[in-house]
Amino acid sequence: MSKHSKWAKIKRKKEVTDNKKGAAFTKLTNNITIAVKEGGGPDPDSNFKLRLTIDAARAQNVPKENIERAIQRGAGKAGGAALEQLLFEGYGPEKIAVMVEATTDSRNRTVSEVKHLFTAGGGTMGGTGSVAWQFEKKGVIRISNFPALPAGRQFPISNDIELALIDAGADDIRTDDDIITILTAPEHLQHLKEAVERLDLTIDEFNLEWIAKETIAISDPAAQERVAEFLQSLEEHDDVIAVFTNAALE
Repeated sequence: MSKHSKWAKIKRKKEVTDNKKGAAFTKLTNNITIAVKEGGGPDPDSNFKLRLTIDAARAQNVPKENIERAIQRGAGKAGGAALEQLLFEGYGPEKIAVMVEATTDSRNRTVSEVKHLFTAGGGTMGGTGSVAWQFEKKGVIRISNFPALPAGRQFPISNDIELALIDAGADDIRTDDDIITILTAPEHLQHLKEAVERLDLTIDEFNLEWIAKETIAISDPAAQERVAEFLQSLEEHDDVIAVFTNAALE
C-alpha cells in the first residue's frame, strides 16, 4: 500500500461543489455519448465503457431521461452537434506532468483554450506522447465512508476484506486519512466494483484514470498554490472531463 496524493482531496472538494451545478451533469452525459460512439454501441451489456459511464452518472443522480438522451445522441438518433474526445498532455508549473481529458463539439476552440490555460499557468502543452509515458491507465475505485484514521493506523478495514479485494483484482490499495483508493487493470474494474459492493463497502467514485507511475512532491506553500490554481483552472473549463497529474501536494 502507498500514500495517496493530496491532489485527490483538492479534486474531491471541487467535485462536491461542481455536483451542485448543471455543468456537472453535462460533463457526465457527454461521457455517455462518447462511450456509445467509441466504446462499441448503445448496449451497456456489451459496451463496458458505456456501462461504466452510466453507473457514474447514476451515482451522481443524473436523471434517467438525461442518460437516455445521451445514449441516443451517441447512437446518432438525436440532434445536437457531434462530440469528440480529446486528450491533452503537457507540463505545468514546477514542471509537473499533466494529462487532460476533454469532450468537445469544436476541436479548434477547445485546443486553443486549453493551450492558453497551460501557458497562463506557467506551463507548456506538448504533443501526443510527451508525458503519457509517465502515466498508466488504471481502473480506480475510491471509498470515503470511513472516519479519519487514528494515529498509526494505515488501513481501516480488516485483513480479510483487504485480501478479498486483492483476490478480486486489486493491484494496489492506497490510503490517505479517510480516502481509500483501489487500483486495478481497466478490464478488471467492473468485476472489482461488484466485489466491493458485495463486501458492503460504499463506493464514492469509480472510473478509468491516468495514474502517475511516480509522483513529484510539492512541499513549498507558494508552489503548492500555483500548482493547485493551475490544475483548478483546467478542471473548471467547460469541455474538460478530468485532469491527472504526477504532482503530490504535501
